[in-house]
Amino acid sequence: QLEKVPYMILVGDKDIEANTVSVRSRKNGDEGAVSIDEFVARIREKIDSKAR
Repeated sequence: QLEKVPYMILVGDKDIEANTVSVRSRKNGDEGAVSIDEFVARIREKIDSKAR
C-alpha cells in the first residue's frame, strides 16, 4: 500500500474454481470478478496507453 498500487487482486476458492480474480481499484473500489485473461488485457491496455 505504500507504493500506491492502483489495483488489489483477491483470489478465493470460488475464483480458483471459476478461473477469475476479484478486482478492487483505488479509483473505483470493488470492480467485481473478471476472468484472468480479461484482467490481463485491461492492464496491458493501460500500460500501452501510458507508454505512448
